[in-house]
Amino acid sequence: MPPKKALNPLMGDENSEGLEEPISGKPAPHRPHTRAYAALERAAPTAPTTTTAAPEMQPISRTLPEGEIPDWEARCYYYGIPSQPRLVYRTDTIPLTRPGGVDVVQRESFPVYNHNINKVWDEVGPKIIQILDSHEVRWTSIDVAKFKITRLGSKRISPVILWIGVVPATLSADKAREASTTCLHLLETFGITDIELEYRESLYVRAAGLRLKAPDQRRSWFSRPLDVALSLPIAARATSDAEGSGGLYIAEGGAGKNIYLLTARHVVLHPLRMPNDAVVAHRSAPRREVMLLGPEGFDKMVSRVSGYIDYLEYVIPKQQGDAKRERLERDAGQNAGMGPIEQQHQERREDLRWCREFREEIRADWQESNRRERTIGYIDYSPPFTYGDRPGTWSTDYALILLDKKKLRQNFKGNVLDLSGKPERELVELMHAGTELLGVFYYPDDGLFPLRGVMSESEIKNPSTEIRGSEGILVMLNGKESGVTVGRAGGCESYCRDYFRNGKTQTSIEWPVHAYRGKAFSQQGDSGSIIVDGRGRIGGFLTAGASKAESTDISYATPFFWILDHIKKNRLPNAHIHPTMD
Repeated sequence: MPPKKALNPLMGDENSEGLEEPISGKPAPHRPHTRAYAALERAAPTAPTTTTAAPEMQPISRTLPEGEIPDWEARCYYYGIPSQPRLVYRTDTIPLTRPGGVDVVQRESFPVYNHNINKVWDEVGPKIIQILDSHEVRWTSIDVAKFKITRLGSKRISPVILWIGVVPATLSADKAREASTTCLHLLETFGITDIELEYRESLYVRAAGLRLKAPDQRRSWFSRPLDVALSLPIAARATSDAEGSGGLYIAEGGAGKNIYLLTARHVVLHPLRMPNDAVVAHRSAPRREVMLLGPEGFDKMVSRVSGYIDYLEYVIPKQQGDAKRERLERDAGQNAGMGPIEQQHQERREDLRWCREFREEIRADWQESNRRERTIGYIDYSPPFTYGDRPGTWSTDYALILLDKKKLRQNFKGNVLDLSGKPERELVELMHAGTELLGVFYYPDDGLFPLRGVMSESEIKNPSTEIRGSEGILVMLNGKESGVTVGRAGGCESYCRDYFRNGKTQTSIEWPVHAYRGKAFSQQGDSGSIIVDGRGRIGGFLTAGASKAESTDISYATPFFWILDHIKKNRLPNAHIHPTMD
């Protein structure tokens, strides 16, 4: 008997009590980028169920390939994609040359614009979901993409691809062929005949004191977790093993002087341990405290500093002789200034002194036992998590943390993105890759990139060529795990699906950000990070990603214009993104 299906494909199966963590091949760890929502019976929409038979395959204008993909092709096809997922099936018949030596085919995905699919995607997308469901395809994500394909120095662009992620080891080539035939017939009814389908194995997961320090450009690799710049590594006191990022400072506005930190709800209200209820702070209720750095983040920071101290203690004595000889030669020649070896030697000695002091400071003042100093605020407001279940809507997955201004006042810089973790030359080259964007992005002298505004709905959905360049909107984030990264955002919205252990499913709509030059845009642990374009405008709020491994092939975000509007309507009517420390 065919399985029961929801009438609205975006609403998934009927929700009920006892909804458990999603199935993603293996239980997701308690980390902030993990989409594991329990007790969603009040959050997710409920739909009646009906029995829907798989539609009969309609004839299409071409013949699709039959049989399983060869194992070597399945493994090598997506070389160049960060997680290198396994290919399950593809509808095109272009042969792939077996790689050998330097003859390797690399792929890089990017968004699609100015294609007929963009005009009808709001209507076609839900129908594609219905088709995949009727053929019992356990899909996890549906993206519209193109690929830049490079081989032996030559490049070509693929046709538009419906890039479908599926739960590993659940889909045969025959079943994929049947579903693809129906999908292509649907596209032909809309006059679209130049699209291919590709299925890959891919999981969908949601990415879980003392005064904060002023950002230090030279030593930000170590001190960034304690800086006041954005992407603060945070954790709720009650669930400190789930860590994420504080993405943005929000000003109360109006007569209010409070400053809030925006993060993802699932970072500070763990879905497997907390009911999916609205959280509104009251004076009579215990505060839900939020601290800077969970145990994992603290240990990682100490380990990073200790490793660098070990390196400096090894290399400084070895360099001392060369520095002394250079100094003697300089003195003999009466040359002014230090030579390059002597200069580097002195900088390393200063770094060693600073690192030793910094390690002692964090061990003394930022230990887990020092609860009061580690606490930076408490959860003031978080709406119940809800899925964006139809075109034009988005998921609500955020929380507002009311900050202790005493921890910020001395070094507060406002909403700035610390870019000092990425070399200036490298980042400028990445952000100027499209000739249309030359002169748009400037690397600040102090490495602190100010945020200036919010991308509108029209700019996110239908950006002009001036905004998006030739291959998508170039955007940046500074994640807790990834650091500073660049990606390509925009194009058609993506559809993503959760599978829960009680057999229920839930579908959501996401704003996609593609990996850039083979490097993932985000990792697990980056949830809550803010995504900005080269003009300093906020585009989205990172919540999830799709991949076969730790590296993320496509990252997913909720547009920030949607979140800010929700905050204004439900909690802070005068909220804005330009807080000051009065």
